[in-house]
Amino acid sequence: MAGKLGTAQGLSTGLALAVAAVAALSTLSVAEPRWHFERAIPEAPQVIAAKEKRNSKSKAVAAPQDKKQQKAKAATAPQDKKRQKTKAVAAPKDKKRAKAKAVSEPKITCSFPWSYSRALRHCICIQDGYTLQSGNCVRDASTTTCRDDEQWSPKRGACVCGEGLKRQGNTCVVAEPVQIVVTPPPEPPAPESAASLDAVFPVAPPDVIAPPADVSAPVETAAKIEDGQEPALSPAQVKAISRAQSCLTELGYYKGAIDGKRGKETWTAYWHFKHEHDLSGYSDLLSDAVQQKFASLCKGLETTAALQSELQPATAPQTDVTPEGNAAPPTDTSPDIGVAPGAEKAAPRPQAASLPIGCLPEDLIAVLRRAHGPGVSVQQCEKACLPPPNGLPQSYLDELQSKFGIAWCRSCVSFSGHLALDEVKRIERAGNIELCATPSRQLLRRGLPVGEPVKSYTKVRELYRALPPALEPSDTVAVIIGNRDYAKLPPSETSQNDAGAMYAFLTEHMGVRPDNIIDMRDASKADLERLFGPAPGVEGDLSRLIRSNPGARVLVYYSGHGATNNAETETYLLPVDAEPYREELSGYKLSTLYANLAKLDAKSVLVLLETEFGDDHGAYVLPPNLPETSNQALPRAPLPNLTVMVASDRGQRTLMDSTYDIGLFTRYLIEGLAGEADLRPIGNGDGSLDSAEIYAYTAAMVELAARKTFGLLQNPVYSSATTPVLTSTGPVPSSSE
Repeated sequence: MAGKLGTAQGLSTGLALAVAAVAALSTLSVAEPRWHFERAIPEAPQVIAAKEKRNSKSKAVAAPQDKKQQKAKAATAPQDKKRQKTKAVAAPKDKKRAKAKAVSEPKITCSFPWSYSRALRHCICIQDGYTLQSGNCVRDASTTTCRDDEQWSPKRGACVCGEGLKRQGNTCVVAEPVQIVVTPPPEPPAPESAASLDAVFPVAPPDVIAPPADVSAPVETAAKIEDGQEPALSPAQVKAISRAQSCLTELGYYKGAIDGKRGKETWTAYWHFKHEHDLSGYSDLLSDAVQQKFASLCKGLETTAALQSELQPATAPQTDVTPEGNAAPPTDTSPDIGVAPGAEKAAPRPQAASLPIGCLPEDLIAVLRRAHGPGVSVQQCEKACLPPPNGLPQSYLDELQSKFGIAWCRSCVSFSGHLALDEVKRIERAGNIELCATPSRQLLRRGLPVGEPVKSYTKVRELYRALPPALEPSDTVAVIIGNRDYAKLPPSETSQNDAGAMYAFLTEHMGVRPDNIIDMRDASKADLERLFGPAPGVEGDLSRLIRSNPGARVLVYYSGHGATNNAETETYLLPVDAEPYREELSGYKLSTLYANLAKLDAKSVLVLLETEFGDDHGAYVLPPNLPETSNQALPRAPLPNLTVMVASDRGQRTLMDSTYDIGLFTRYLIEGLAGEADLRPIGNGDGSLDSAEIYAYTAAMVELAARKTFGLLQNPVYSSATTPVLTSTGPVPSSSE
């Protein structure tokens, strides 16, 4: 039984192994033969024939394209041959050009900051921060900041020590005193009845003017002031400093207390004063020359005499300064805006009996006779001549003479550069000669070197401080606009000074209340439209203000750029956001301004425009400064109650007065309004100034100053339907009264 069981187990085991072997064999026998079968079966003849047929069709289709490509290559082959021939012919020429260029182009080495230009074949000035000035490539003053004791030198292209100082290491110290000998020209004795400035300001012209001997003392004094220590002063010095403080207060430099101490405020005020009055070499405000300047600007007879007696040595000879029978004029009792409480009052000096103008041009005489009748008796001037500019050919000068009627000076003594009008007259009187300022082909309108900063306008107070002020507060409503900093145009350099000088004159001398002045700086087009109205007949802020002050006088003063359209049919005031050559869209029409001002309910309207209406707003003027356009900036016909004065005629460039750093027109306009226009031969001395007298004086002086100091033309223009009285300063003082 056991044997049967073992046999059964063996059979079952063997059967299982046999079944597994058969399964494995079945897997191999099925998979392997199938793979070999697929790889081994060849393609059928029908399939091969179909493939060959398709290939033959593709070749038949591509054959025409190959033929077209071959034909195109055959067609372009002659052109390729021509190009190759052209290149072969041009190759020698290119070689010749290269040789000529190599020979003609010199090897130029430019020193810094110059750069070589291969197109221009010379050195040019294009480095950042450098500009071309008088043929030199120097650092631009706008990119350099100088210290207070330094000034920019365009010639050296660097900061140099100021006048009266010298460099010692990295600082500027006071230079050694230099003695300057001045011989005044002989003056004819004045008649006993003539008013004389020397009677009020007894400053005898010295033969020798020199800075104080102890020039190092002020430097030590300044150092002690910085440390809070002040040297002991004598009573006379304290009193003299107090008077200097009073004068500086009156001139607008000093706002502190009149205490006779040399504090920081006093030192700062004097520093600005001396640099604006050509006294840079005098570091001590107690020096004789400085005190004489104070006396001439601020003080009357008693103050001057007392000041000189205190500062001069006891052994110095005393001079009788008051001629017999010539009493000092009475002190003005009206309030003085510029004088601090406790300061002494300055007595106004008498004006001269007549102007230093012996004649007037024919057109100005006609203006006075239309206003005052045919009884006006003024000598007519001969036609003034101009010096011919340097560098212009004679044929061009002859053309200008025949076309514009310009007479060229032939017998005058010419000089180059720039001199103030007073200096030119002094030299002419001393030498009995006629001077001519001969301009170059391109002249700076400022009369100053490039990079020279424009000084403060405060010095302009000299023009009116000693003249009689307005008798009573004025009812004038004034608009003052000064546009200097333009976004896309060159700056109008003197506009801020012009507007500041006019504001100071109106408030300090003419009695205009500050709350009656609309003072605008850098006005945009929106500002002008809001003030005057955006269109003719549309009211602005000024119209509403006048409605609340009926019968008031209106004065509108503008200093900035102007323009004329291409058709020369309209003129514009340019706001600071004006677009170049798009004045029709971005400018404010003068016709709109005139129309809206003429409709104001005002006693009179005076418009004063210190501007030019040409295309060029740069710093240079082309002699002889002829009009650039045919359209004037005046109303087409005189409007009732409206008087207009414009600084230049038909696009002429306006010039700058280098003494006060304001426009020539503004300078002499202020003088005329202050009372000079009431003197003979223009006025009659009655104390009332009308528009004809103001214009005749301003135009005569501007034309004279432009010709004598620049050798150029500038002709103010005028429009008025009537002759309104603009101001009243009282009768002109005269020594004969």
